[in-house]
Amino acid sequence: SGQARFFDSKFKREEKENLYDLYSRLSNAFHYLLQSSKEGEKAREYLEKRNVSQEMISRFQLGYAPLNKDWLYNFLRNKGYSDPFLKQSGLFSQKADKWPLFRGRLMFPIRDRQGRTIAFSGRDLTGDEKAPKYINSPETQIYQKKENYFGLDEAKNTIAEGKIGPILCEGNFDVVAMH
Repeated sequence: SGQARFFDSKFKREEKENLYDLYSRLSNAFHYLLQSSKEGEKAREYLEKRNVSQEMISRFQLGYAPLNKDWLYNFLRNKGYSDPFLKQSGLFSQKADKWPLFRGRLMFPIRDRQGRTIAFSGRDLTGDEKAPKYINSPETQIYQKKENYFGLDEAKNTIAEGKIGPILCEGNFDVVAMH
């Protein structure tokens, strides 16, 4: 019936808004950990070796995800997020609800055209040869891989001015370097 569709639609909108809020908070937390935590020191050194300036770290709001496997779950539960919501957030393993996808990683927030953080790409800093070099967020209600690109939000004004057309890069560091 119409009323059921209305409530279903309203629930989906609220869920999307909660995901935007979650990703925004987490992007800020990762950025803070990179900039200010002792554990983020390894990531800061890595960025320095890659010649990434403080201006670019701030502009792209790069961050650091702690190696501690319990940090993310505990942090988000303390912020009031429920287990069912976290399970579908795209931040945890589908096999182990509390196991974070991003641990010991340099974090690259992926933003939509409105500048909202909707996903992450994380570069491994542990040196574990079994760990994938990069892990990207899975698709969620707010993130569809084919519709969103890292750095597009930062480039849209330059592209709109017509001074330079879009340049597609393969890697996150290539995007940062081009800026």
